[in-house]
Amino acid sequence: MVYDLDAKDIKILEQLEIDCRQSDSSVAKKVGLSKQVVNYRIKNLVNNNVISSFLTIIDIQKISYCFYHVFLKTEKVSQDKENEIIEFIKNMPQVGWLVTCIGKWNIAIAFLAKDPVEFNECMEKIYEKFKDYIGEKRFLIVIEGMPCKKKYLFPKKLNDVPFYFGKRETINLNKSEILILQQLSRDSLMPLVDIANNTALSYETVKAYIKKMQDEKLIQAFTIKINPFSYGYEWYAVLIELDKFTKEDKKRLINLINAQPNSVFISNMIGMYNMVVDLHVKDVLELNKIMREIQEKSGIIKTYEPLLILKEYKCNFIPNFSYY
Repeated sequence: MVYDLDAKDIKILEQLEIDCRQSDSSVAKKVGLSKQVVNYRIKNLVNNNVISSFLTIIDIQKISYCFYHVFLKTEKVSQDKENEIIEFIKNMPQVGWLVTCIGKWNIAIAFLAKDPVEFNECMEKIYEKFKDYIGEKRFLIVIEGMPCKKKYLFPKKLNDVPFYFGKRETINLNKSEILILQQLSRDSLMPLVDIANNTALSYETVKAYIKKMQDEKLIQAFTIKINPFSYGYEWYAVLIELDKFTKEDKKRLINLINAQPNSVFISNMIGMYNMVVDLHVKDVLELNKIMREIQEKSGIIKTYEPLLILKEYKCNFIPNFSYY
């Protein structure tokens, strides 16, 4: 069933994407509604899966972690076996993102790993259990990630975060900061008093550390994950291979993609594909039109591989800190 978003819902979503931890009173003041109406509408958006999750986004490269993207082509897989594979991968603590898709690849995974050794250990566990069902595969390393404005949904976006991860300044976390991030990983909306109780820290200490991590740009955003399926859109991840490009060429391409109203996220990669772009579109015809236009204007896209996302099983951008 398609949920009918109205202008008031969109204003609320816009505010929550900017800062999902702000109070209902704060949102109400900014969108011109009462606190009670905002509270009711937020609950309705969650219940109808328009808001699929509340997220704390951190720049994992600042703490020496890295995203490793893996694309798998499964073979000889029944629905029951696919469900078993998905459940196994979902429960791996290093997995930050997991989806099934239609296209050249059936499963896409993002591992949050401390180093290549940890990443390799994760892949070995999958191979050991499901080697007879995994065919072709690709590994990519994410070097930079940037959210786009979603202008198809928010034509007058109030805020634009230039990146989520990709900076090189290293931050050394202390035990208290790790404990706080672990709590936010479990629940991005957890009240400060509950974080304090769960970590045996004082309320003021928790508040000060969160502000410190925000000032350091380690915590990039408290935001929401919007589910395009709920209001009738399709979600594609487009894997792009570039040809004979300079740094300036790639910058122009990123600006082209970011200006496209349907763009959602841009990832710079090392590997067979140079970029992965997420888009929300009405159908594959709209996707084809958008990608052809970007390809023609940029002049550096050699080829691209669209994947239709079927279902997202996991989305968490905070590492489990097992080896920190």
